[in-house]
Amino acid sequence: MGIKIWLYGKPFSGKTKFATEFPKPFVINTDGNAQYFDTPYVLVKNINEFNEQLKIFAEGKHEYETLVIDVLEHIYDFTREYYLEKFGIDHESDEGYGKAWQAVKEGFWTLILKIASLEKYNIILISHETEYTEKSRTGAEITKFMPAINSKVHDRLCGLMQLVGRAYRDDVMLNGEPISQYLISFGSTTNELSGLRIPLNSRKIENNYSDFKKSIEVSKKKEEKVNG
Repeated sequence: MGIKIWLYGKPFSGKTKFATEFPKPFVINTDGNAQYFDTPYVLVKNINEFNEQLKIFAEGKHEYETLVIDVLEHIYDFTREYYLEKFGIDHESDEGYGKAWQAVKEGFWTLILKIASLEKYNIILISHETEYTEKSRTGAEITKFMPAINSKVHDRLCGLMQLVGRAYRDDVMLNGEPISQYLISFGSTTNELSGLRIPLNSRKIENNYSDFKKSIEVSKKKEEKVNG
């Protein structure tokens, strides 16, 4: 059984790089950025093209082990465009009583369930990041981070994923020189939407598959040692 990950972050934070380091990856791409990686991919521009590529992948007549969806919010937008055109409206509110919004939400969720049903593959969903500011009880402003996709689907998506992570770049000083560290957090702070359902040795890792795999292996060894 594969691992299901929802990964988000700002541009150039290493999201696609991390995803394409997984074993035998294939990318269904929506923004054209997959061309910059040495990974098999297909570019889709609407929901029909996406459905067709997902169907081809699901048939299993290939040797890929990892499916990367890059980026997820474009798939949501494709779904929305399909239903707005179907209803002949410009906005969900034009249909009244939430009918169009419900159709968009359920149509998108149907796609997510199809993706999640591919249990033998690693599934990596990639999203952009949005940030917002909240005030603490003392009035201090706190910056928080979450995927840029419609927040109304966050809970259901998190419920299907084994790991939800935030990719980011941390600029620090080392020996008086500025350096950039590329990291992934799986719930290492409270100011981000992230978390895990499978054991990792650390909730914050270097942004590469090797460190990710090592974190899983170390955690397993610790668990085996505890259990005897």
